Amino acid sequence: MPDFFDGEGFPLVGAACCYDLCRERDFLPFRCAHCQGLFCLAHSAPQEHACSEWDAEDVAWRGDARALICPICQKGVKYTAGAGAVEAAWSAHEVDCAGRQAEGKQCPAPGCTRQLTASGSVVCPSCRQRVCMKHRFEDMHPCHNGRALQGPPRGR
Repeated sequence: MPDFFDGEGFPLVGAACCYDLCRERDFLPFRCAHCQGLFCLAHSAPQEHACSEWDAEDVAWRGDARALICPICQKGVKYTAGAGAVEAAWSAHEVDCAGRQAEGKQCPAPGCTRQLTASGSVVCPSCRQRVCMKHRFEDMHPCHNGRALQGPPRGR
């Protein structure tokens, strides 16, 4: 049952934050997975509302997979939570770390320096090469179907 009503007595959607020092009324409150209380965004995390059912050590020791992003090469470093797991994952990653960020692919058209991104490139239906939007037509990139980069047709 809703815990607050409008001026005419009709129940309103949402709930008041269960954190005693807040009690803010929220349209879409968050339910805590540990204590089942309803909280506003600011107090939705268990540590933010001093959850009595939340055990920080238990969460840290749980066997779920986690990942960190290497600040040097921007690759994900996967590890399993536990004592010394982060240090072990970094040590294993240091061997494989390139020491610099991986460069993205460039458009294969001669003289083009554009990076091929997911939204700024297309795959040519003829040669199956990924090219930038400027060189998306078959005659604008080195297409392997024999017609690419031949120049304008000759007049007779």
